[in-house]
Amino acid sequence: MEDIKYFTYYGFLGAIVLVVILNIMQSKKKNLPPGPFNLPFVGYLPFLGQQPHITFKKLTEKYGPVFSLRLGMAKAIVITDYDIIKEAFSKSETLSRPPNFAYCMPDELGLTSVNGHEWVAQRRYTIKTMGNVGLGKSRWQGFVQEEVDEFVQLLGKQKEKPFNPKDSLIASIANNVFSLVYGYRLPHEGTKMAVIIQALHSFPGFFDQAGLFGIPGLLLFFKITGLSQGLKDMVSFNNLLRSEVNKKKKEMNETDETCFAEDYLKIMKEEESKKETSFQETNLIGNIQSLIIGGTETTVNTLLWLFLAMAIHPEVQQKVKKEVDEVLGNSQNPLWTEHLKLPYTYATILECMRWQAVVPGNLLRWTCEDVQIGGYDVPKNTIIVASLWTIQRDSKYWKNPSNFSPERFIRDNEVTSKLDGWVPFSLVGWISICTYSEYSNQASSSSYASIAILPYLVVTVTHTFDSRR
Repeated sequence: MEDIKYFTYYGFLGAIVLVVILNIMQSKKKNLPPGPFNLPFVGYLPFLGQQPHITFKKLTEKYGPVFSLRLGMAKAIVITDYDIIKEAFSKSETLSRPPNFAYCMPDELGLTSVNGHEWVAQRRYTIKTMGNVGLGKSRWQGFVQEEVDEFVQLLGKQKEKPFNPKDSLIASIANNVFSLVYGYRLPHEGTKMAVIIQALHSFPGFFDQAGLFGIPGLLLFFKITGLSQGLKDMVSFNNLLRSEVNKKKKEMNETDETCFAEDYLKIMKEEESKKETSFQETNLIGNIQSLIIGGTETTVNTLLWLFLAMAIHPEVQQKVKKEVDEVLGNSQNPLWTEHLKLPYTYATILECMRWQAVVPGNLLRWTCEDVQIGGYDVPKNTIIVASLWTIQRDSKYWKNPSNFSPERFIRDNEVTSKLDGWVPFSLVGWISICTYSEYSNQASSSSYASIAILPYLVVTVTHTFDSRR
């Protein structure tokens, strides 16, 4: 027993000494990014806290816009500068996902997990097809209007009582994306929608486990044992998506208009004779998962922050309402393209995305080769974390960045999102809101539905109600 105690004690002490030596050796290596001290096995994970983006901002003040740390035992760099992130993500060496990243997603495939040519093919197809079956198509616009009308009716029933709209928004927005994917809506009160809502609740906390993959075997342990409730919720969600795909296979010839899932299944059939193709059912399920979660999460978070912002800043709310009322007049519902005539309203949405970044950090990237970033030599097999929140609060790009000011997005009485430092979703295809066709060519696939739905819902709700603090 004593031998075991001594072995444990000296083994732990030896591990600490080894890590200290490795930290010192790494700090002396030529041209690596500076960074804080890391603990054995867990690296800097214990110090990131509940809001890693706040921690990254503090570390930036000490180490600069590019610094290194360890997530578990995995090497990582954090970038908090817009120009450096643009430089980094313009290089093919940085566009892979970490090899164990897929453990965070059931089925381990789809837009968030695949790499290389497979990722390029899936992303390009998804963005193109979302445009073909969504924006500009009256059928989907009708689905969106039905969801918005139901949400407005729900708000009206509250009769000025305090109301937390989160679950109602999740159901509404998720149904919009679901209808884009499958061509039909789900009833809000049903087991299928309950599965989707639960997955959306679990996803943020579950996805936080992504950083744990640097601790050898830990995520795999969660996956095998099923200890993660979030994982169980995601498995249930994927099972639902798969059952709806199977349903769509049987109905493919019964619909006149093609939806995303049906179009993908047709491509799968066309390419089934090819030896190598990325158009497989596992990628279809993974892509649908990314679209529903990404589109819903970003839209709901933006709307909740926007309602709060307009309650805190009644002068902004009054300007938005005045503009909306002048354009809509006495009409009950806006036309689909009418919100394009509302520059201040659009600018308010963009400012909300900047003020409280709906996606504080980019999905993790991975260097598949040695690469130079921001003047530093970054070795192969290094995680890249892009802190989008820090960029959108950087005084280098934004005057008084803590203030809520929609006017910063208005130039010559026109709204623009082409401003350095505005990166609400991603650097790999950031967004232009000038026209839908321009947007569909540049937007990230999961944010596509978000930008399509947001203005329509905001205009309708603002035309009908006031937000109060």
